[in-house]
Order: sequence, then structure tokens, then C-alpha cells
Amino acid sequence: MSGHDVERERAEHFRDGPPGASAELRRGVTAARMERPVPLRSRSGRFRTACSLLSLAVTIVLAASALFLLSGRGGLGTGGPSPDTSGSPSASPTSSAGESASAEASTSEGPTPSASASLEARPTPTLKAPTSDTPSGHFSSAGPTPEFMGLPTSLTIATLLVDGRVLFTGGNTAVGATLYDPATGKFSATGPATNHHSRGTATRLADGRVLLAGGADTTGNETATAEIYDPSTGKFSPTGSMAVVRVDPAAALLPNGEVLIVGGTTPSGANMVDVRSAELYDPSTGRFKPAGQMTATRAVPTAVALADGRVLIAGGGYGVNSAEIYDPKTGLFNATGQMATIRETAAAVLLLDGRVLITGTDGWAAGKPSAELYDPNTGAFSPTTGPMVVDRFSHTATLLYDGRVLIAGGYSNPFARGSVNRKVLAMTAERNQATAEVYDPGTGKFTATGSMSVPRAAHTATRLLDGRVLIADGNLSAGPRAELYQP
Repeated sequence: MSGHDVERERAEHFRDGPPGASAELRRGVTAARMERPVPLRSRSGRFRTACSLLSLAVTIVLAASALFLLSGRGGLGTGGPSPDTSGSPSASPTSSAGESASAEASTSEGPTPSASASLEARPTPTLKAPTSDTPSGHFSSAGPTPEFMGLPTSLTIATLLVDGRVLFTGGNTAVGATLYDPATGKFSATGPATNHHSRGTATRLADGRVLLAGGADTTGNETATAEIYDPSTGKFSPTGSMAVVRVDPAAALLPNGEVLIVGGTTPSGANMVDVRSAELYDPSTGRFKPAGQMTATRAVPTAVALADGRVLIAGGGYGVNSAEIYDPKTGLFNATGQMATIRETAAAVLLLDGRVLITGTDGWAAGKPSAELYDPNTGAFSPTTGPMVVDRFSHTATLLYDGRVLIAGGYSNPFARGSVNRKVLAMTAERNQATAEVYDPGTGKFTATGSMSVPRAAHTATRLLDGRVLIADGNLSAGPRAELYQP
């Protein structure tokens, strides 16, 4: 807005004369504006001269009003705030005597608040675009960790809530449930949960609540129990239990609101055996019901809800490279294409084009840094154009808003099969990784990106509403509990 526009706007706003002017002057200005002469078809030069002089007098009075305002009483002088020229709405002229009186009263007590002040008073969204100076493709701290969170923990489960906060449950330490608020960058306690559910599942339901099921407690005792977390109250409440005790199962939300839970391991004497059965949780009844048998037993499988409502279940179990499809319309499991590589502790993510990217090896034998794509239209797997940058398992794969996939952390060296107890899988890593890479579906290739501040495995990765990715916990010996990735 130019200086002339500001003067004209102020002059029109105080149309009855500048604040503090005499009543005679204000009446004179009003009368002059009301009695502005209309040009007449007169041949009298004196009449035309009088009209011109009167018009000139009115112009001088209006200019004097504007100059008076600019001297400081109107808030535009050296002693008051600068005018807001950032595009905020301009103040409209007064339209009634009452509005004019209120304007004069406020001005007599000090400068009129600018439009920017009223805009700043409006509530801002809970989440907004990241404003940090973190360069693209780099990690930064997610904020300090409060003492109540205790030591770093692995095997935590992270769930994005509808309001943008992140719920953390489980873990291998006796720590209660925790919330992270991206708007403040702070952690806070919630709950507590009635059970621990380490290595269980956490699924956000259609109504925004979260279902926790299976896993183990802090003493390592496996459980079939389940409970519901309500973000509106911050409380957990028990719900129906599963028919089978499950550790490391997989879960997927179905279009009808039910939750499919498949596979995992269950106690059998002194050992843990892989599970073939599946169950369905109905939020309307709070109960589980049998969902049939898969085509194979699967421990630590991946389960991805496809765009058409079906669910792809892949890998899981030593030597298993098969996959199958669950169709909620028929309630049946059917075999689909077979992967080229055995993948037990892999990560799977649904791409924007409907395909599924599966990354990582099985964690038990020497593997290659490979990845595969599943096409629901053909029911077949195919290798990606390029291999992964690093071989990893027990890592995370997170879909970014632009369709790429962030793959971070994980273990680099495989376990020796031998007599390793399956119950401590992913807790006795030989090497954690801090590296990360990005998969681009457009090129089919993986490229290295910034590394995390500390190596992490069996951690969590959650895409926030503003597009950043929150990386938390993992098998850590030191370092920050959480950090943020800037795409």
C-alpha cells in the first residue's frame, strides 16, 4: 500500500476531523463535505472562482487531517507502530455515528491496534509445516526426553493418533504409555495400560481409538489379552482377549472396521512355535472371533491392507518366502506369488500406485541388500530396479508424502541360527545401523540419505501430519530417544 493510499484511508476513517480538534472544526469539515458544490452552468467568473476556492479549502482541511494523523496520533508517526502492509485486510471507513465515536475513543487512549495484531491473536493450527532449519534429507533432535521415560527401549510400538500426536506403548522396559506432541516437541505420560504388550500389535481403529493386542509383559510372559486406548480420555480399558497367545503377530485394519490379526509365535512347552491361525476383532462387540487358517505358519510376518480392501501377508518364519491374500469378502486366505528371498523381519509399505514394497532379509542367514515389489493386479513379486544400499533387517520403512519411502536403521549382521532362543530375537543384535536410504518408485532405485544421530534397530518410525518422520527408541546404549527426519 502506498503512502498516498494510507493517507486517504486514514482521512476517510476520521471523516469528522482529527481527534482532539475543536467541535467547530469537525462541524466545518462535515458541513463542507455535505455542501460540496456541484458545477453549475453559469457564465459568472466570480461564481466559478468561489466554487474553486471552496473546493480548495475542503482539500486543505482534509490534507491537514491526514498530516495530523501522520504526526503520531494516528499510530503512523515515529512514536507509534508501523502500518501493516503485508496484505492484511484494511480497516473499513466508519458507517455510523456509534462506530465513529468508538474509533475516536480508542484513538484518544493510544494508537489503534494494527490488523496484524488481530491476526496474531487467532489460534494457529495444532500442526503446521516444519519451520526448523534442518536441511532436507537430514535428522535432528525431536526434543528432550523427560526422566519418567527412563532408559532407551527397543520393541516399542508407535501409533499416529487422529489429532497428530503419537502414542508409544510396549517396549522391553517397564515404562508406561507415552505421548509425543509434534506441536510442542514434548513427551508426556498417559494411561497407564493394563498390560505391557511388548512385541504385540497396536492398530488405530476407525473411530480414533487404538487396539493393543498380544505380545508380552515386562517379565517376558506372553499374553492373549487386549485393551483399548481412548485418546479423548487418555485412559486404557480392557476388551476381549484373543483365543491364541501371540507374540510378534501382524495386524491390519479392514474396510468394515474390524482388525485382522495373523501369525506370530506362541508358547509350546519350553519353546515358541510359529502360528498359522488368524483372528478378527470387532470393535462394535469388543470381542475376537476366529478368522480361519493361513496357508503357512508365519512368525513376524508383514501384513499390508491393499487399496481394494484385501490384505497381503508375506514372509515370516525361518525359510518362508511365500505370501498370501486375505479377502474380507470371502473370509478366506489364498496363496499368491512367491518372493525371491526369505524375509522374516522385513518391512512392507503400500505405495501410492497400489503396489507393495518389501525390504530387508530374514535376519537368520547371510542376505543380500535386495527388495521386491508386489503387484496386486498380477499377484506377482518382482525385484526393484536397483538393490538396497545396505542389507538390513528389523528396520523401518515409512511412506513419505511425495511417494518415496524412507528406510532407516536396523541390524546389519545376521544371527547364527543354532540354538538362539526365538524369544530374544531382535534384542541381541551384533550391529545396529545409523544409516538411512530412500526408495524412489519413479526410478525404482535406492539412494543414501542423511544418517541418524545414533544407530537404531527394532525402533519405530511414524510419519507426522506435517510430513516429517519421527524416529524413536530402538536397541540403544546411548543417544537421544527420538529424532526427526526432514524429507
